[in-house]
Amino acid sequence: MYLDLPEGNFVLIPDEKIYAETVGPGAFVRGQQGQESQDGFEEVYVHTAPIQSTYQNLGAETVNGTSTTKYKVTVNSETNGSVSESETLIWIDEALGMPVKSETHSAAGTRRMELSRVSLSVDKALFAIPKGYQKVEMQVLQQRIK
Repeated sequence: MYLDLPEGNFVLIPDEKIYAETVGPGAFVRGQQGQESQDGFEEVYVHTAPIQSTYQNLGAETVNGTSTTKYKVTVNSETNGSVSESETLIWIDEALGMPVKSETHSAAGTRRMELSRVSLSVDKALFAIPKGYQKVEMQVLQQRIK
Protein backbone atom coordinates (compact mmCIF):
# COMPACT_ATOMS: atom_id res chain seq x y z
CA MET A 1 0.00 0.00 0.00
CA TYR A 2 1.19 3.50 -0.75
CA LEU A 3 0.02 6.64 1.09
CA ASP A 4 0.73 10.11 -0.24
CA LEU A 5 -0.07 12.40 2.72
CA PRO A 6 0.67 16.06 3.48
CA GLU A 7 3.23 14.93 6.07
CA GLY A 8 5.07 12.64 3.62
CA ASN A 9 4.93 9.56 1.43
CA PHE A 10 4.75 6.10 2.98
CA VAL A 11 4.83 2.46 1.91
CA LEU A 12 2.88 0.04 4.13
CA ILE A 13 2.82 -3.75 4.39
CA PRO A 14 -0.57 -4.43 6.02
CA ASP A 15 0.06 -8.15 6.67
CA GLU A 16 3.09 -7.28 8.81
CA LYS A 17 1.78 -3.97 10.18
CA ILE A 18 4.93 -2.08 9.21
CA TYR A 19 5.55 1.06 7.19
CA ALA A 20 8.45 3.19 5.96
CA GLU A 21 8.73 6.79 4.88
CA THR A 22 9.91 7.22 1.31
CA VAL A 23 12.28 10.17 1.78
CA GLY A 24 15.90 10.44 2.82
CA PRO A 25 18.81 8.06 2.21
CA GLY A 26 17.77 4.77 0.61
CA ALA A 27 14.21 5.94 -0.02
CA PHE A 28 12.02 4.71 -2.81
CA VAL A 29 12.82 7.01 -5.71
CA ARG A 30 11.37 6.59 -9.15
CA GLY A 31 14.35 6.20 -11.45
CA GLN A 32 14.66 7.64 -14.90
CA GLN A 33 14.00 5.38 -17.86
CA GLY A 34 16.54 2.56 -17.92
CA GLN A 35 18.32 3.74 -14.77
CA GLU A 36 18.33 2.17 -11.36
CA SER A 37 17.04 4.15 -8.42
CA GLN A 38 18.66 4.30 -4.97
CA ASP A 39 16.64 1.41 -3.61
CA GLY A 40 17.55 -1.07 -6.35
CA PHE A 41 14.17 -1.08 -8.07
CA GLU A 42 14.43 -0.47 -11.78
CA GLU A 43 11.79 1.07 -13.97
CA VAL A 44 12.34 0.25 -17.61
CA TYR A 45 9.79 1.09 -20.25
CA VAL A 46 10.54 -0.32 -23.69
CA HIS A 47 8.38 0.50 -26.68
CA THR A 48 9.33 -1.45 -29.77
CA ALA A 49 6.74 0.17 -32.04
CA PRO A 50 5.01 3.55 -31.96
CA ILE A 51 1.55 3.72 -30.46
CA GLN A 52 -0.88 6.17 -32.00
CA SER A 53 -3.77 7.57 -29.98
CA THR A 54 -6.62 9.85 -30.93
CA TYR A 55 -8.92 11.67 -28.52
CA GLN A 56 -12.37 13.01 -29.30
CA ASN A 57 -14.68 15.03 -27.07
CA LEU A 58 -18.20 13.64 -27.60
CA GLY A 59 -19.92 16.25 -25.45
CA ALA A 60 -21.97 16.33 -22.28
CA GLU A 61 -23.83 13.30 -21.00
CA THR A 62 -25.55 12.42 -17.72
CA VAL A 63 -24.45 9.23 -15.95
CA ASN A 64 -26.49 8.19 -12.89
CA GLY A 65 -27.69 11.75 -12.42
CA THR A 66 -24.18 13.19 -12.69
CA SER A 67 -23.09 15.66 -15.38
CA THR A 68 -20.11 14.28 -17.27
CA THR A 69 -18.12 14.90 -20.43
CA LYS A 70 -17.84 11.86 -22.69
CA TYR A 71 -14.63 11.16 -24.61
CA LYS A 72 -13.59 8.54 -27.16
CA VAL A 73 -9.98 7.36 -27.09
CA THR A 74 -8.73 5.17 -29.94
CA VAL A 75 -5.34 3.47 -29.65
CA ASN A 76 -3.55 1.74 -32.52
CA SER A 77 -0.51 -0.32 -31.54
CA GLU A 78 1.71 -2.66 -33.52
CA THR A 79 2.72 -6.06 -32.16
CA ASN A 80 4.70 -8.57 -34.23
CA GLY A 81 3.84 -6.80 -37.47
CA SER A 82 0.08 -6.62 -36.95
CA VAL A 83 -1.83 -3.53 -35.87
CA SER A 84 -4.43 -3.85 -33.15
CA GLU A 85 -6.94 -1.21 -32.21
CA SER A 86 -8.78 -0.52 -29.00
CA GLU A 87 -11.47 2.04 -28.38
CA THR A 88 -12.36 3.41 -24.97
CA LEU A 89 -15.37 5.53 -24.16
CA ILE A 90 -14.75 7.42 -20.94
CA TRP A 91 -17.07 9.66 -18.94
CA ILE A 92 -15.36 12.32 -16.78
CA ASP A 93 -17.22 13.90 -13.87
CA GLU A 94 -15.93 17.44 -14.29
CA ALA A 95 -16.80 18.41 -10.69
CA LEU A 96 -14.70 15.54 -9.32
CA GLY A 97 -12.13 15.71 -12.10
CA MET A 98 -12.10 11.95 -12.51
CA PRO A 99 -13.58 9.18 -14.65
CA VAL A 100 -16.82 7.68 -13.38
CA LYS A 101 -17.46 5.25 -16.23
CA SER A 102 -15.51 3.61 -19.05
CA GLU A 103 -15.99 0.95 -21.71
CA THR A 104 -13.01 -0.48 -23.57
CA HIS A 105 -13.52 -2.53 -26.73
CA SER A 106 -10.58 -4.46 -28.21
CA ALA A 107 -9.75 -7.80 -29.80
CA ALA A 108 -9.44 -9.19 -26.26
CA GLY A 109 -13.07 -8.33 -25.52
CA THR A 110 -14.96 -5.62 -23.71
CA ARG A 111 -14.16 -4.27 -20.26
CA ARG A 112 -16.47 -1.99 -18.32
CA MET A 113 -16.01 0.13 -15.22
CA GLU A 114 -18.56 2.32 -13.48
CA LEU A 115 -18.34 4.05 -10.12
CA SER A 116 -21.41 4.05 -7.95
CA ARG A 117 -22.26 5.41 -4.52
CA VAL A 118 -19.51 8.04 -4.70
CA SER A 119 -19.24 9.88 -1.41
CA LEU A 120 -17.30 13.09 -0.95
CA SER A 121 -17.39 12.92 2.84
CA VAL A 122 -14.92 10.33 4.04
CA ASP A 123 -13.40 9.42 7.36
CA LYS A 124 -9.91 10.98 7.34
CA ALA A 125 -8.66 8.02 9.39
CA LEU A 126 -8.97 5.89 6.24
CA PHE A 127 -6.08 7.87 4.78
CA ALA A 128 -3.74 7.73 7.75
CA ILE A 129 -1.18 5.21 8.91
CA PRO A 130 -3.24 2.75 10.98
CA LYS A 131 -2.67 2.55 14.74
CA GLY A 132 -0.43 -0.31 15.76
CA TYR A 133 1.86 -0.09 12.71
CA GLN A 134 5.60 -0.02 13.37
CA LYS A 135 7.82 2.40 11.46
CA VAL A 136 10.90 0.73 9.95
CA GLU A 137 13.72 1.89 7.69
CA MET A 138 13.09 1.59 3.95
CA GLN A 139 15.83 -1.07 3.63
CA VAL A 140 14.00 -3.29 6.15
CA LEU A 141 10.72 -2.88 4.28
CA GLN A 142 12.43 -3.69 0.96
CA GLN A 143 13.90 -6.88 2.38
CA ARG A 144 10.45 -7.98 3.55
CA ILE A 145 9.03 -7.31 0.09
CA LYS A 146 11.73 -9.38 -1.60
